Amino acid sequence: YTLAFEISLLLRRIALLKFPREDVASLTGEKWREFLEKTSKKADFKGEAGDVLENIMYIPPEKFSNRDVGPLIEAAKLWITEQT
Repeated sequence: YTLAFEISLLLRRIALLKFPREDVASLTGEKWREFLEKTSKKADFKGEAGDVLENIMYIPPEKFSNRDVGPLIEAAKLWITEQT
């Protein structure tokens, strides 16, 4: 749970460095996921990675498994590589 939340924060920090603040700062949930999809050539936030990212704030920690983070880690790596 914490790892998924931290990945989302890292993605947001990078997005705020690379894109106009007004395009990024207020994005949450589905809009945040759509932004990441739109700004990526390879990273896949459409499947499990995006589901975790979009819903992390609403999933009770006890119902979250670290196995759920794997696809998000891979998508985040690709997106970050594209942005740097």
